[in-house]
Amino acid sequence: MRISLSHGVGHAAAPNAASHPDQTVLSSAAFLALLRTRLGLTGPDAASPQRTAQFRALMATVGHPWYRNSFALDPWNTARTVLNLRDDAIAAGWTHDSSAASADSAAAQPRLAALAAIEDLVTVGSPRQARATLAPGPADHLRDVLDHLRRLVDGGHTASWPLGIERVDVADARDDLPPLWRTLLDLLADCGVDISWTEEAPFALADLTVSRGRDEWSTAESAARFLATAPDPSAVVIIAGDDTAVLDQQLRRRGLPTVGAAPTTAADPAAQLLPLFLTALIPPLDVHRIAELLALRITTDAEAAAGTQPTATRSVGLVPSAARSALLHALGQEAGISSDPESAWVRALDDLRTAAEAPLTSDPTETVPLVASATVPDPRAQSAWAIAQTLDEFLRADPVRVTDAGVHLDRLVTAVDWLGDRLRRLGGARPSRYLTAAAAHVSSFLQTIDLVGTDTLVVRELVDIVDACAPAATAAAAPAEAAPWTVVTAPSQVPEGADTVLWWSAHNSGASARELWDPHEVAALAAAGATITPAAQHERLAQAADLRGLSRATHVYAFHAETVGGEERHLHPALVHLAGRFAKTRTDLFGEAAHAVDDVLSSPALAHPVPAQTQGQTWSLRDQSQDVSVIPQQIPAPPTRVSRSLSGDFTHLLPERLSFTQIDRLLRDPLSWTLRYGLNLSAGLGALVPTDNRMLGLLVHAVVEHLVVSGAADDGAVPTRSDIQEVFDRFVPRFASELLLPGSRARLESVRTTTLDSLTELFRTLASRGLHVTGAETEFHSEITLDIAGVPLTIGLTGFRDLDAQLPDGRPAVIDLKWTYSPRTYREAVNEGEAVQLSIYSQALDRLDTAPLTAYYMLKQGVFVSADQDLDRESRVPGDPAHLWPRIQRSVQQTLTQIARGTFDAPAADTYLATDTGVGHEKKPFNDALAALREAAQADGRLLIQEKQQYSDVTGLYGLLGDYS
Repeated sequence: MRISLSHGVGHAAAPNAASHPDQTVLSSAAFLALLRTRLGLTGPDAASPQRTAQFRALMATVGHPWYRNSFALDPWNTARTVLNLRDDAIAAGWTHDSSAASADSAAAQPRLAALAAIEDLVTVGSPRQARATLAPGPADHLRDVLDHLRRLVDGGHTASWPLGIERVDVADARDDLPPLWRTLLDLLADCGVDISWTEEAPFALADLTVSRGRDEWSTAESAARFLATAPDPSAVVIIAGDDTAVLDQQLRRRGLPTVGAAPTTAADPAAQLLPLFLTALIPPLDVHRIAELLALRITTDAEAAAGTQPTATRSVGLVPSAARSALLHALGQEAGISSDPESAWVRALDDLRTAAEAPLTSDPTETVPLVASATVPDPRAQSAWAIAQTLDEFLRADPVRVTDAGVHLDRLVTAVDWLGDRLRRLGGARPSRYLTAAAAHVSSFLQTIDLVGTDTLVVRELVDIVDACAPAATAAAAPAEAAPWTVVTAPSQVPEGADTVLWWSAHNSGASARELWDPHEVAALAAAGATITPAAQHERLAQAADLRGLSRATHVYAFHAETVGGEERHLHPALVHLAGRFAKTRTDLFGEAAHAVDDVLSSPALAHPVPAQTQGQTWSLRDQSQDVSVIPQQIPAPPTRVSRSLSGDFTHLLPERLSFTQIDRLLRDPLSWTLRYGLNLSAGLGALVPTDNRMLGLLVHAVVEHLVVSGAADDGAVPTRSDIQEVFDRFVPRFASELLLPGSRARLESVRTTTLDSLTELFRTLASRGLHVTGAETEFHSEITLDIAGVPLTIGLTGFRDLDAQLPDGRPAVIDLKWTYSPRTYREAVNEGEAVQLSIYSQALDRLDTAPLTAYYMLKQGVFVSADQDLDRESRVPGDPAHLWPRIQRSVQQTLTQIARGTFDAPAADTYLATDTGVGHEKKPFNDALAALREAAQADGRLLIQEKQQYSDVTGLYGLLGDYS
């Protein structure tokens, strides 16, 4: 075997089979792996997180003063940093010997003294070996190979242990190599391997072209045109310097194979699973993270016939559908997890258990019921219950313990182990790439936690370990496809004899080596027999390898986007050096005088900007050209009208029952009502978890209901502040657990104080007005008959009233509680006689002979908004909202008739478009136009409520946010 060794190459470069069929081009890392195999030194290697965990345990045992304080605050990152120092010292030739004289000079340096103290406990070996305390890294492998080669040479056994390597051609200069690599090559020479130091290859570059574009889109189009017009695509080598997603789009448009290079900073979806799982489980619980976990979908291969490969993927839930739906609906009702038997979470679990215990009434594989009554439970319901029960144990029944010492790992490890088993079951015999990667992350985490050697970890360190075990691996947007050209990922990998090189994303990666040691430490290490290679020398090796690769080609075309993702990009240093060298060799183009490299790069001999490549109907670059069609810029036009009219019978969309929420949406936006209730279009369940005002409103509503039901606020009683606070504190974990998260204490105290003051004022004012509370969250059912297109239709009117009360004369009262930052909306509704909710609740009392007292109570402000001046002294309303019902009924009747006939109006959205008003920027033209619509409705005996489009969940669908697609 003949080896071409290049120390600065990051990966093995592909050989040119035509010119060197027996030669393999290897990087230093690949060459070291080959030598380990030939010497019988290979074994299972530990990943970086496991080595860091082992070194952390050693550092905890030693407790050296130099790192003690840092280790106490951030043990994981401290261990990772010190391990990096240790590996760099080993790679430089450091061998700790406490009895050696050089140890005194090393001990004078605190960092070296700490390394020496830790190294006393290091026994390098596989984690499976009982005696091993640290798994080997690349530096240990290099030292191991050197030791074995020395023993072969010193013992005269080189002839009896052939390495199978005939010759090694070293591309780097000997003096540029790290000292240990020089020693390694000398030992190989002693073993009979022919070591050849390659002289600098002749400069083969005949043409250099630099195409700079404003952005990656125009640059990718130019590069794709170049490939499409290449006379011999098999002679092209593509350097994928970065993500090729945009280039692949342009190649696919032209029917060319995609490159499929992954971005260097891409986030792998599989790397998000383990962090999400742990953050959902570790108290204090974040219900939004739990909802994300429950709603998580996992990509797996679709089922295929036996003996065939799957050709498609499918999405499955980490949590079965039945359990996912039940638990997410529970969190949508109550934003917390509680052991209260009345809580939505516990009720959902009870429903799942009941379904699992019920006998199977139909075969899951058939659509018809079973002929005979089955006694076997539904396996799908049992699976849903089992997984829901397990998650409930991790979240509520037996959760992960968190104390002042940190997170206790016993229960956490059990939960992660369950996650790994669940992923394996989902993957089956043929797991997808996602499942394989996610399962590997789980396995790595469990191994790392086992090696850490502690019972507790602080949350910050746990997050660091998860990040190390679940790295954001890259994944290409489009897969690589078979192509006539050759694809490499770095200039150093360009093979011998390359004709044409297309360098995509010829920009600087920004990564550079940094110095780890100060001069005193370098001197101390030298005294101990270690020679530190400066960072500049590592950079020089990498730059030399890149230049060698580019110099092999005859023609180099570099495509560079000056801006990518809004960030400015600079040319790759190797391209800059190549341009300078090219100018010196091409005196016919640049003359004998020296030129600044910027002048060379901007010279017409090199520079071919992307915008200048298209002239009229022709694109050209060097000797390649293509006819192109200039397409006029297409700017999507905004819609002129959102409302829709369709022909046909749409009576199937009519509701069987209506609530206030439905009626309110009908009177604001009939098209929105059709989408939500007629077509059942809604946001995902994970987005329905209450937060902010809605969450706080549900919490305080529940407090009020409990005070009334328990008798603390019944029959005119006014609950004490201690009674209110006791119920509030008990309900926060169930209805508003978000208030218990770190950093929320001030908000919790503010909400608690506001609630105590507001509810005290609520019940005191009701008592002084003579109102006796008779019910809370009272469910009502009534019926209304509407004339829909000339056909009578009876529809149920359902809902819940927040507070029912009674005046001393027996007159009923309805109080609706609101938690809002803007009470003016409700004040205007009452003042203008458009308090729809109060009117509907009055209608549902079935006391048509008596007009009830109705009022809103603003929980945050602690004030009533009502037509009753005894409750609301600021009221200037002459009548009660109950008179509004005929207008509401007429409006609902007409709107449903239009829907049944295929007319779906969106009056507010149409007004935004007609007045060219942006959402959130409503001014006089918009307000005047909408006021005219409301006046026309009022003249017709109907009611039109203004829709605040910025709060609507269909504003984006309407195209009011600027996306007209």
